[in-house]
Amino acid sequence: MVVISRISLPKNQYIAHLETYKQKLQDRYQTYEAIEEMITSHVQNQDDVPYWLFTLNYGKQMTTAAIEWCSDTLREIKDWEE
Repeated sequence: MVVISRISLPKNQYIAHLETYKQKLQDRYQTYEAIEEMITSHVQNQDDVPYWLFTLNYGKQMTTAAIEWCSDTLREIKDWEE
């Protein structure tokens, strides 16, 4: 989780924090992709598979939204005047 507060920090610290968080999210998304590939390639004829994929899709969508938020916020912070 990222917290942006009114505490006055140098712009580069906000940027570094968000870039680190964004990279962790991108790594998480890649993990979800690998799990999805494993499930769809290797697990067959199990009634629970659709539910696993529903849950995985939720994680992917939440992670995608967080990545987009990081990108948007980084763009705005980079426009701040120092």
